[in-house]
Amino acid sequence: MAISLDAPLDQIIVLLKTITGLATDTDGTVHVHKGVPESFPTRLAAYVALADFPETTEAATQVQRVTASYAVGFGYRVAGAEAGAEAALCVAALAFLTLMKQPINRTLNTGSADLVNDARLVGGGSSQPQYAPVAGQEFRIVQVTVRTVQQHGY
Repeated sequence: MAISLDAPLDQIIVLLKTITGLATDTDGTVHVHKGVPESFPTRLAAYVALADFPETTEAATQVQRVTASYAVGFGYRVAGAEAGAEAALCVAALAFLTLMKQPINRTLNTGSADLVNDARLVGGGSSQPQYAPVAGQEFRIVQVTVRTVQQHGY
């Protein structure tokens, strides 16, 4: 498999869109974004963005190894509904955790090929609740990290 940083990101988006409330609406409203959006057009939304990708090359075995981290953020427009925000974020985060534990998703399989050697949910971005003003509205943000490993001989 060739090393790609973009293809795993796209496959994480595909997985997120299977979560209730995050699928693209029939009117085209997108709830899962590639990259951190300037604003969230919907009450519940998610994004995936490349966080880092340290690369190591093992000269003796001629193997390039890339461990990439992807930030997956879940956002909920609070609008005075703090309890609803927490409940929706808990449901979405647990659904994503469940998806990432399925063996086929541990390689970010597209149905025809594995994209990575291993993909794991490695934890959140903060131990403190995060609220962020986005385009004049308050959002509750929960972020987790997906770490992937890819190897390719050269």
